[in-house]
Amino acid sequence: MARTVADMPMRGSHKAPRTFKGHAHRVKDFLDEYETLLKHNNVTDAAQSCKVIMHYCSHDVREILETLDQTDWDTMKGQIEKIFDAEKPDRRYQKKDLSEFTRKAKVKPMTSMTRVRNYQREFQKIAGWLKKKNHITDDEYNKSFWKGIPKNVRGRLELSYVAANAVKDFSKPFVVDKVITELEKMFGRNRFNIEVSDSEDEDSDDYSTESDSENNNSEDSEDSEAHYKRRSTMRKALRCAQKKSRGTKLAQPDSIPPVEPVSQPLHTKQGRTGHEDLGDIENIISRLQNMSLDDPSYAALYYRAFKMDKDITFVIKPPKDTGFRGSAPSQPSPPRPTARTEMTCYGCGEVGHGMYVCPLNDLIVKGVLKRDSDNRYV
Repeated sequence: MARTVADMPMRGSHKAPRTFKGHAHRVKDFLDEYETLLKHNNVTDAAQSCKVIMHYCSHDVREILETLDQTDWDTMKGQIEKIFDAEKPDRRYQKKDLSEFTRKAKVKPMTSMTRVRNYQREFQKIAGWLKKKNHITDDEYNKSFWKGIPKNVRGRLELSYVAANAVKDFSKPFVVDKVITELEKMFGRNRFNIEVSDSEDEDSDDYSTESDSENNNSEDSEDSEAHYKRRSTMRKALRCAQKKSRGTKLAQPDSIPPVEPVSQPLHTKQGRTGHEDLGDIENIISRLQNMSLDDPSYAALYYRAFKMDKDITFVIKPPKDTGFRGSAPSQPSPPRPTARTEMTCYGCGEVGHGMYVCPLNDLIVKGVLKRDSDNRYV
């Protein structure tokens, strides 16, 4: 029995197209899936084709489609492609994206077949798309692949490539497929002289950080361009975090200056903190016991021991003319009162009063005495 429009699957079933929510990167795939479904169920009527498509769209998309002309399927299809920007995914990558990828890839290690395949996949995703869209030529494609190979690998790889392909014209870049063949020889997993198993690098993927399943799940809720930009940002952040982590671990032994251990006193409530403290103070005591008090370095060494443990004053003699006993500093004695001398008058020469209270002043006031030009009494 021939299939009809009534046999079209319900939305959400495993045979139905995935619900279209208006994302640009899903437009063409959705329309292709829908047209395949129309052919499978023998739906040829244009009006039915325009009406049934709404069953496989979200509510927001359906409101837009209801405003379009629903009499001709080809016309409606063209409007859907324009409104939902079906051409946007065609601008997924640019030449600068390829240059940026090869610049970063050439400084990453390529030590196993796993890393070769990782590089090959990521290169093909960008360069293969640009080549398919005629944004780059075959020579640019081949040259870019070579530029992304680490420099420490290029030397051996070039010798192997030239010998295997009898290259005489070096004006043309090496062909990607032939370069990969030589890389397979260099890093093949069946080499007898391999020292480190390639399986150790199986989980190492320096070029991609997301799985295919994660990409598939994100397609329903993200725009293509924003998705690629965010994924690139996540990769950069992850690499920066890894570099900082490795740099901190590597720089730790050199960047942190050695710190001398601080010894605890010989007798403390907390007790010993380590064997180094005890050994250090014992070493200083041994040196001081073998030194003379007149030794110029005796005082400095004694001071060092005193700072470490004030109980040193009980077992080692202090330097000459020092007060190292661990006791509180002596308080200065108060100044002694000086004996008060009797006042002598410069007028009459008597003791016990000054010139301002001298009896001679009364005689001057009364006119009995007076002073001459030399300030003498007359």
